[in-house]
Amino acid sequence: MRRALPVAVALVILGAPAEARALEFGFNDAASPQRLDRARALGATTGRVFVCWCDLEPAPGEYAFGTLDRIVADFAARRMRPVLNVVGTPSWARAECATLPRPCLYPPDEARVPRWRELFRRLAARYPRLLGVEVWNEPNLTHFWKPRADVARYVRLLRAAHAGARAGNARLPVVAGALCLCGGGPGGVHDFVFLDRLYRLGAARWFDAIGVHPYPTDLPAIANARDKMAQMRRVRRRWRGREPFWVTEAGLSSAVGGTGGHPRLSEPLQARALAALVKTLRQMPDVPVVILFRYADITGGFTTWEDGLGIVERADGSPKPAGLAVAAALRSRRPYRRPAPVRVVPVPRRVEVGRPVVLRARGFPRRPRHGTRLFAWDVGGGGFWAYTGARPWRVRVWRAPGRYRVGVRAGDELDAGEGFATVVVTPRRRP
Repeated sequence: MRRALPVAVALVILGAPAEARALEFGFNDAASPQRLDRARALGATTGRVFVCWCDLEPAPGEYAFGTLDRIVADFAARRMRPVLNVVGTPSWARAECATLPRPCLYPPDEARVPRWRELFRRLAARYPRLLGVEVWNEPNLTHFWKPRADVARYVRLLRAAHAGARAGNARLPVVAGALCLCGGGPGGVHDFVFLDRLYRLGAARWFDAIGVHPYPTDLPAIANARDKMAQMRRVRRRWRGREPFWVTEAGLSSAVGGTGGHPRLSEPLQARALAALVKTLRQMPDVPVVILFRYADITGGFTTWEDGLGIVERADGSPKPAGLAVAAALRSRRPYRRPAPVRVVPVPRRVEVGRPVVLRARGFPRRPRHGTRLFAWDVGGGGFWAYTGARPWRVRVWRAPGRYRVGVRAGDELDAGEGFATVVVTPRRRP
């Protein structure tokens, strides 16, 4: 029998209007007193704190909570409640970890899983005012789960963490997944497949929320993030799940260069995009928690796209425009308005197999409001992946008869309107 959910979570799941509930908002990497003061002034009520098991239990049964005690106390002094993300295996819990830098991202040996359970029991009992505990980070990627992603093994850790947390504090939410929503990559498991397998293995009994990281990986940024959340909902709906999504990471980079395939925006456009992202997520009734990544840029050198994910400060401590923009979005009661729908006009609408059809976008603003003008096309039902850049048309040839639904997404780097039409493809007439 499924356990009863807290009233606040139940209201979110049942679809209470976005304005009827307060969004728990915060930043990653903002646990110092100075950053907490600034984050609180900007409207933060939470924050995500990474903790390594290797630091909390350096030897079996020997605990070192001093640093974490201070961090949790700093949050409490500002009436903030952190989310603890627990990751990393001590050297005594897996042989490979003895020769690797910390945090070691191999899961513990099966014989050490009871120690993992006990850690969560102690965390839940010691810090009763936590907003939640999150089990590992992005376990669908080999970057965070060595040597390759393993859903069944993750479920065993999740079950042990849930049992420990329940024993220490029956009301503390346990967050599963922390999925990057960026695919799986070599040796990984795609986010949507990973969530599907969690449900298939019965793991919904052992989590209260699903952690997601809807980083926009393509433009328009807001439309891309919205697509990712919609795909996760489809998986959850397939299994009749009712758990809310906690956004424990999301962000957009202002890095000028560096490696990584994510979008880069100017600082003013980053500010507008993040404000729109916060409003968009706040309007989703099943998203009660949004924690952006990250508080400050890592370096001014921008060796990767991640270096420019800072929101409040640059690497030198100077303010970025995104901090104030996000704060204004949190205070605003004005909802985010999606761009108006557009039209796709096929010429001709009825065509023989092998004959070209010209698809044209109509009814979009001639001047982009945010960055450059962009168009994307869905001609096979797989999503808006075929970009034509600033060109509002494309040519398509179908090789089999049928009725084909085609769509266009027309807008700019921030967001876009959508439209659909049907093309009828008939068999080739004999000469």
